Amino acid sequence: MPPRSRAVAVRAFALAALALAAAAPVPARAAEEPARPLFALQPSTGPVIRFVAEPPAATLAPLPGANFVFRQVLASRHMRHSAMGFGGCFTKLDLIDGEFTGLFVAPLLAAPDRIASLVQFLVQMKFVRLDRFVELHGRLTMPVAFLWGAADPTFPEPTARAMTSQFPGVSGFHSIPHGKLFIQEEFPDQLAALTIEVLSRSP
Repeated sequence: MPPRSRAVAVRAFALAALALAAAAPVPARAAEEPARPLFALQPSTGPVIRFVAEPPAATLAPLPGANFVFRQVLASRHMRHSAMGFGGCFTKLDLIDGEFTGLFVAPLLAAPDRIASLVQFLVQMKFVRLDRFVELHGRLTMPVAFLWGAADPTFPEPTARAMTSQFPGVSGFHSIPHGKLFIQEEFPDQLAALTIEVLSRSP
């Protein structure tokens, strides 16, 4: 990531964003400029991937009838609010309803082939690729600020704090109380305030 870049907010498609930041060449003209901060939010690849990547779903995906079971889980409000659904995304579970369901769940339920594609993705995804990020994190030479949900069950805060040792230039770790996976949706004011604070300290 060239030093002139102001910030990268990592959320959906975080794996690709981190990989690009680590691999991007630094232009010669920018090499002497101060490095701008990169922000690391919880590295999910979106609410749908968060759902299918949970251990029960990962075990179920290769089995016969998986498409039907996934559809039943997504169609049930009770299951969407559970740990097997999106219960780890928000502290206030009512936020799963309404706009969230309309944007991320309803389109899946409207077309059976989308459920099938979702299940097939989990079957084919090679989670071993995640191991490479121990190396890629070390290539991120700009200051990295971590903005985290203290109550996130998907990537718990202690695990995230331990991961900071993989980055050469951590500028701080900021935890938002009661925040889970989608702190940017549930606690936007706190997240914005922390972002402004970090940016105000950067050169």
